[in-house]
Amino acid sequence: MIDNYNEHLFKMISMNINQDSIDNFVSYDDKKINWSEGLKKNLARKIVIAYEDSRIRKALYRPFSIQYLYFDKYLIERRYQMHIFFPISESEQDNHIICIPSIGSRYNFWSFYSNHIVDLNLTSLDNTHCFSILYIFR
Repeated sequence: MIDNYNEHLFKMISMNINQDSIDNFVSYDDKKINWSEGLKKNLARKIVIAYEDSRIRKALYRPFSIQYLYFDKYLIERRYQMHIFFPISESEQDNHIICIPSIGSRYNFWSFYSNHIVDLNLTSLDNTHCFSILYIFR
């Protein structure tokens, strides 16, 4: 995905494409890249994205379902406070969060405790609010 993004960026620069034409310029192939509005804005700003192994993190996608996530500010538009709760992978050893349903929950109260980045649609029933329990800098 990152290679595909950067390839589009270099083509855009070499072809002198202006930001008003980006929607027509990018190739929409969801198997390679999904062009969100934020990603197109990064392209217009000519931001190069570099791959880093340290950005591969464990994340709680659904309850009891841990998956790997590439945690990058240019590729994830809505990180909310997760980058503060878990700034580096080592912080997952010390920092923990409690997640509860957001205001106006359609279902009964529930809570989850995690030491990983959490998808804010954790239960797929309601949006989720997370609160830090311990905040330690290394």
